[in-house]
Amino acid sequence: MTSRCNLACSWCRRAKIGVRQTPPVSLEVVRALLGQYPGIAVFAMAGQGEPTLAPEFSDIVRSLAEAGKGIILDTNGVNSGKVGELDGCFSRISVSLYGHDRNSFNSYTGVDGFKSVMRSWGVYRRVCRQVCISYIVDRDKLDDLRKVLDLCDTLEPSHLLLYNPLCYDASDKVQMAKIITAQDTEIISTIAELAEGRRYPIDLPPYPDYMTPCNSCRSYCAVINVDGNGDIGGCLRKVVPDGSCGNVFHDADCFNTAAMLRLRRRQMVGYPPHSECANCFGNWGYGDYHSLSWKKDFS
Repeated sequence: MTSRCNLACSWCRRAKIGVRQTPPVSLEVVRALLGQYPGIAVFAMAGQGEPTLAPEFSDIVRSLAEAGKGIILDTNGVNSGKVGELDGCFSRISVSLYGHDRNSFNSYTGVDGFKSVMRSWGVYRRVCRQVCISYIVDRDKLDDLRKVLDLCDTLEPSHLLLYNPLCYDASDKVQMAKIITAQDTEIISTIAELAEGRRYPIDLPPYPDYMTPCNSCRSYCAVINVDGNGDIGGCLRKVVPDGSCGNVFHDADCFNTAAMLRLRRRQMVGYPPHSECANCFGNWGYGDYHSLSWKKDFS
């Protein structure tokens, strides 16, 4: 939706390797995409910036809702004003929670925004029936996970999604060491014990197993990513659109350009399309898509 963000997290893509500056997604871009693929069922407003900062955010949401599309919003929760005006438009709102109190939030984000997130929670619950929380589990801060779960017990989200950290630079040994792998059995058991018995569903993180490579990511096969230039891509997390895969304005069938088909073939036969895939948790599946079950839809 936008390359802008109102947080300054030291471990995110913009701090580690930078973010390609692109125009915010416009209604024109969305209409061009739907002009090619009117059957797209769900739009996820996410990406490398805070979606609600896009100038045409509200217009795009209303247009998609009127067209009967599912709309998922991934937000940091600091900027809820526009969301409060869009009652009934969202299928799901997912709040990326970066701390359990003011101090921990400031430490993660560099911004004094925890109170804003807590105020926003009531707004989200009013306008959408399914409001989730996502949280990145730091192997070195399991005590913080305990406190986040206690906070969630109070907030009662529809769902809690626990994620492994993403490392955008494999040479960053400190960040790579934060990734919880399948060999970290004691940590995995602790996380499972902490999550057990809560009143809301919890998705545990997928744990990479570098000893047994897998490739259950849906990128290039079930999703299309688009930016404000109309450039498209298929990766959900680490590789952003840059024009090399296609463009909604320049390609009549942008999802099936030669570049997209080449990457899709690699994905389908079990070869990750990018070097960045090696340490991305998406390779090891998530929820219903674990163990490559999603490929049945494309056989």
